[in-house]
Amino acid sequence: MASCNQIEDMLQAYLDGELGRVEGLLLEEHVEVCPSCRQELQRARACAAHLYETLHRDRRTVDLVTGVMAHLPEMKSARRTWRDTSSARSASNYGKQPLRNPVFRYMPVYVPALLFILALLLWMQWPERINEQADSVGVVTYTSGTAYLANAVSSRSSHLKAGALLAAGDTLDTAENGQMLLALKGPTHLAVYGNSSVCITSDRQILMDRGRMFLDVFRDSRRFTITTPHGCITVMGTSFQVGIEDSRTVVSVVNGDVLVENDHSFARLTRGKQAVFQKDSGMRIASLADVDRFVEEARALTPDIQAERFFRASILSAPPESSPLTGEQVFVVKTRSRNVKALLLRWVPDPYLAGHAAYTVYISDNAMRPVSKYTIIPHVFQEKHRNTFEIRMPEGLQNRDLSVLHVTVLPVQNSGHVETSFTEVLAVGAKE
Repeated sequence: MASCNQIEDMLQAYLDGELGRVEGLLLEEHVEVCPSCRQELQRARACAAHLYETLHRDRRTVDLVTGVMAHLPEMKSARRTWRDTSSARSASNYGKQPLRNPVFRYMPVYVPALLFILALLLWMQWPERINEQADSVGVVTYTSGTAYLANAVSSRSSHLKAGALLAAGDTLDTAENGQMLLALKGPTHLAVYGNSSVCITSDRQILMDRGRMFLDVFRDSRRFTITTPHGCITVMGTSFQVGIEDSRTVVSVVNGDVLVENDHSFARLTRGKQAVFQKDSGMRIASLADVDRFVEEARALTPDIQAERFFRASILSAPPESSPLTGEQVFVVKTRSRNVKALLLRWVPDPYLAGHAAYTVYISDNAMRPVSKYTIIPHVFQEKHRNTFEIRMPEGLQNRDLSVLHVTVLPVQNSGHVETSFTEVLAVGAKE
């Protein structure tokens, strides 16, 4: 996440073709999403073209090298040859060995001592996590104030600096004055603010215990999940902020689509929406008038250019891991305002006897407000004599607009590797 000032400094080098491949990609990605920098690049290109055409007639066409070399004095070599050296020897010294410098006499002692000192210095300065680069899921690209990293392997805490590698299981903490930027595979960029505690479970899973952070999640086939003490947040690709305050979690969406859920309810949020929820209660949905302030606060933190370059070259370009479950299946059921007692889900049977994934079914009304949530366990799909499952609708829905039901079926991550293909969802028990 390069700042606009950094991009402006690189514009002329980009036009002259002197910018490296990584910096060029960083500039092009920034220009795509920043209108002001894109307009500045267009003005720079127009200015360069105007100068080229204006100064075309005054451009020198004659090479200056020939004229300069003709006026340089002829240099004479002062190097002595082996013949000059041999002729200068005195006849009386012929055959005698020259005296050796005393320093060279002790060379066999100096060399092992110097090698030992060099080895000791290298051992003291050797990075502790040099062998963990292959297992890294991200890099710290910026820190300020007090920030610590609890290593998942050694269980030791260390002060965080830009360029530190992140592995699955690492826990990061900031003090009241601490701030940091993290870059994870995906890519995903996180701005973590003061008094926060975050655990990197994987490059697409985060546990947040306290504090506040802003996330830019690149749209990918894999889902990105954040778990707080009060519920779970699932996204496919978006920008949003998560904060934990006063025994509740607050999710504010800047762009994209976010699914927020706990044991009692769920909600799908879009741009300008905010959800506030606690562990043992439902959710309160509100609209935000200004969501760009979250982006401005996050963009105020400028990543270290060397750390960002290392992330793009070494971490982001690493081969992807085995693909997790990805299939999100959406159905629209038209009930014509009839009394619906249950929903019937039908799927295509498969030959596998084990390894099936569990599925969570989210049911919303015509206004996309949550109606019910149900989880189908893997054992249901292992019974080869059936290919349907019935979900009972809750009571007390008389005042809800159920003329159209929106049904979303999502696989539960880490519950199995065999995905099920659902074919249709039917309303059961509808009466005139």
